[in-house]
Amino acid sequence: MKITPLISTAILLIVALLTFTSCNNKEKPIHILTTNVVGMDEKQIRKDTTITVESEYFEVKLSSVSNGEFYVAGKQLLKPKIGEEFKTEFFKIVDEQGKELEFKTPTDFLNFMSKAGYDLKEQEKQKFGIDYTFKKKS
Repeated sequence: MKITPLISTAILLIVALLTFTSCNNKEKPIHILTTNVVGMDEKQIRKDTTITVESEYFEVKLSSVSNGEFYVAGKQLLKPKIGEEFKTEFFKIVDEQGKELEFKTPTDFLNFMSKAGYDLKEQEKQKFGIDYTFKKKS
């Protein structure tokens, strides 16, 4: 059987499409940048740590920024207390380079989480955003 250039081109396109599709279906990891701040002014100590989320459950808040132009995702882990030394800790979802991710809509964020391998379990609207709880897909 003779393979014509048209058939060989079609085979190459099918292989490329299947490769591209399988790469896009892989779970994309969630990276978070956690910031820990202690102290005020020139005595302030700030430590940033980037990790990949691998936990079974993941809680995060989606907040609107710039009059609703986009959304960012993160969570405050430690709130400063009145009468004590200033301490706070929070995280935000970032890309591989540590740049904060921006989402056009809450649906974009939910799609991002699904591609990362998480299903939505709970959501609760707040005054300035939406609190989400996700569970890793089985």
